[in-house]
Amino acid sequence: MIFFQLKILVVENNVYDQILMVEYLKLIEARITVANNGIEAIEYAKDQSFDLVLMDLNMPRMNGFETSRKIREIEDKELLPIIAVSGNCINHEEKISKEIGLNGFINKPFSAKKLIEEIEKLPKKYV
Repeated sequence: MIFFQLKILVVENNVYDQILMVEYLKLIEARITVANNGIEAIEYAKDQSFDLVLMDLNMPRMNGFETSRKIREIEDKELLPIIAVSGNCINHEEKISKEIGLNGFINKPFSAKKLIEEIEKLPKKYV
């Protein structure tokens, strides 16, 4: 699958995880925007077009579930693919992610291979 120029919004409050995700996404030559929290992510989503969102579920102020819901309420963002990312290896987070319509789930810590595999699972019309 060709990812060149895929525009990805990384929503992550942990700087270490931000750096790791950005480095992994550079391997597929994606164009990356980083939001430090859900509020920033919503503003970016209102102002820019993205092919994919990687959403940390456990952030202060607004968690990833709420942020995802608000992004999907933005006009033309209803079908924007969102992959949940969580450091809490709790089964219910993956279940909730599926129930609310998120497009994938990645447990932290993860490898570049796992990240790319999850992106490849998305329907071709999105990536």
